[in-house]
Amino acid sequence: MWRGIAKGLLVVELVGIAYLVLNPSAATPTGAVYRVHYFPVGHGIPGWAADPSVWEFLLNVALFVPLTFLAHRLWPRVTWLGWTLAGAGLSALLELAQRLVLEERSPTVRDLVANSTGALLGAGLAATVLLLVEWRRQPVTAAAPRSS
Repeated sequence: MWRGIAKGLLVVELVGIAYLVLNPSAATPTGAVYRVHYFPVGHGIPGWAADPSVWEFLLNVALFVPLTFLAHRLWPRVTWLGWTLAGAGLSALLELAQRLVLEERSPTVRDLVANSTGALLGAGLAATVLLLVEWRRQPVTAAAPRSS
């Protein structure tokens, strides 16, 4: 059952990424950044932490964490490095699409770095979870009694 839920979440994630990144209007992702940015501003966070460019980078990182986390959990035979490279490749394709097709959008290396960082974090987290699950499944063996 969890695989079906994970696949559904992965589809929602991909649709969300496509909507934000391939939306012809830059107002959609910019609006998301500013909506998040206003929360710390309204709560007295220092200026550097409320900087919209910091939030844009962090949100770009966060965008790709669930993607590679879910993909790695669903298809664990692909290594964390493979999923990281797949996420970075997807980000590069999206940035290229923005460059070639979407006049109002501005693809940046900074976005590619942020998305790739998110892909690395998601895949690394999933790999860690897999290791912990395997470790917990290991049978506990009783130590042999000591002879005196």
